[in-house]
Amino acid sequence: MRKASGSHLLFTIVITACFFTGIGQADSNWSLKVSGGWAYLQAGDVNPGTQAFLDWGRSQFEFTSGEYAGLHGGYEIGGDLIFRLGRNFGIGIGAGFFRGSVKNKVSCAQPDYGPEAIFTTESILSATPVWAFCCLSRPINGRIDITANVGISYFAGVRYNAPWQENYVSSVSEYRIEITTAAHRPRTPLGLQGGLGLEYHLTTKVAVLLEAQGKLAKLDGLEGTSVADYVELGGSPTGLFSEEGGLYYEAFPALSGSPRVILVQSEPPAGPSGQPREAVVDFSGVSLRAGIRFYF
Repeated sequence: MRKASGSHLLFTIVITACFFTGIGQADSNWSLKVSGGWAYLQAGDVNPGTQAFLDWGRSQFEFTSGEYAGLHGGYEIGGDLIFRLGRNFGIGIGAGFFRGSVKNKVSCAQPDYGPEAIFTTESILSATPVWAFCCLSRPINGRIDITANVGISYFAGVRYNAPWQENYVSSVSEYRIEITTAAHRPRTPLGLQGGLGLEYHLTTKVAVLLEAQGKLAKLDGLEGTSVADYVELGGSPTGLFSEEGGLYYEAFPALSGSPRVILVQSEPPAGPSGQPREAVVDFSGVSLRAGIRFYF
């Protein structure tokens, strides 16, 4: 559904651009930019908090294989409506959609054909940022402009989803543990953004572009749920725990050894310094985009 939302947003922007380009006047100060491409983000506590679950699984077995890969890559699409105030200066508003995900698997075993287990995780981050910005452009020649922008972003629709699983097999039992975390609504969903780009004018009304956009957005205060079920082979799920509240990067007593993981906890846990540590979901990073700009 999230991928479909991004596609629908891009489709709507393109149709709107085509409509306005057809009815616009050549001397209008308005333009519409549509772009999309690859994005890199820091992800924050999502990565060490997820790796801690896999490390917790490794600690229970002698032989393990599989390396952890952090969440850093994703895709981003968006559109900007820009109003030119002067020859080289303008202001604008825009909206977009971002999604990034990564899967991990660790295989574990005991010696002499003992028990075996596979631990898997998936981390998914998505958001629908809305931004306002100022922009500058400087002609290089008759067809090419260099552009720059800086502004503030409001991160609507922030979502963190993480299905974790342990599949265990031995000579006497076989079971599966499923832990599912879903969190949203950061306390202050604001960030900064800026970028540089090049535009090549195909006509007086259409230009193609390449740009790099940077973001600074460290969000905390997310809320949601973490639910764990135990399922034996051929049996029905049995609830192990169900937590509702804030998202923390802290020790989690419901797992043996209280590993420091990223999970929702109903009561603020006691952190190493005595204070609980809310998880930080970090959308800071860069994106490389290609797109098209319509002048109308």
